[in-house]
Amino acid sequence: MKQVMLMIGTRKGGFLAFSNLSRKKWELKGPFFKGVEVNHLNLIPGSPPTIYVAGKSAWWGPNLQISRDFGDTWEALTNGLPQINAFQNILLRAAMTTDLLDSLGVYVGTQGGQILASRDAGDHWTLLFNWLPPVYSLEAAIIER
Repeated sequence: MKQVMLMIGTRKGGFLAFSNLSRKKWELKGPFFKGVEVNHLNLIPGSPPTIYVAGKSAWWGPNLQISRDFGDTWEALTNGLPQINAFQNILLRAAMTTDLLDSLGVYVGTQGGQILASRDAGDHWTLLFNWLPPVYSLEAAIIER
């Protein structure tokens, strides 16, 4: 059954809202990551659908999480992402995107001017660019050139 899903990021966590295609009644799920500022949520359709969340906590710093069951469980993505002195590289609003290739690429931008990339849906990360100005927006597109 097709549904409309809203992914909502707030200063106090993330939420998912579901409705049928009439959009008259909504079911709200969450909050996820209570007390964490959720800056960006990204859905990758498929089987299973995958939701990526970028957030930051005043206490624990920035983090990326992934869910493959509409938020019932979450897994932290850390392999190759900054963990030491990560407060210098807080993930900003809208600084996460995906490229939707067969081997899914996920990209995040930081306040410290870094672009980090994963070529395997977030399992491993590498640094693409370092010392750019603070990254406020990031979007990937597949083009012919």
